[in-house]
Amino acid sequence: MKCSICGRTLTNKYKFCPDCGASVVEEKTPDVTQVVDEVEKENEKNTTAPETKKVQGFAIAGFVLSLVSIICGNGFATIVCATLGLIFSAISLAKFKPDINKGKGFSIAGLTISIVVLAFELIGLLANWTIFWY
Repeated sequence: MKCSICGRTLTNKYKFCPDCGASVVEEKTPDVTQVVDEVEKENEKNTTAPETKKVQGFAIAGFVLSLVSIICGNGFATIVCATLGLIFSAISLAKFKPDINKGKGFSIAGLTISIVVLAFELIGLLANWTIFWY
């Protein structure tokens, strides 16, 4: 043991340094197992992978269905795919949580494409009906 003030080497029997009169405090060495446990806990905190955000399945389904509705051309299949794309994209956007999910862009793109396709189909149907009635 050493005096923290003057640095004299002392035996365990002293409570005060005989040279400077400073109080002698025993240095307690930490328990090795405690230090190892603390280091392991710190390493576990640092090595755990952050949770990755998952893309919502409804967002991807809505986007894909809206793209399929473009590929289908005209007709019943286009209307069905665009409507389903609109529904899936709207559900995905309603359930979207930014801290858990990603894929909001897929939802918005699916909504936009589906609405545009349905608008063109509606215009096409109205144009055909007006021609048919005349």
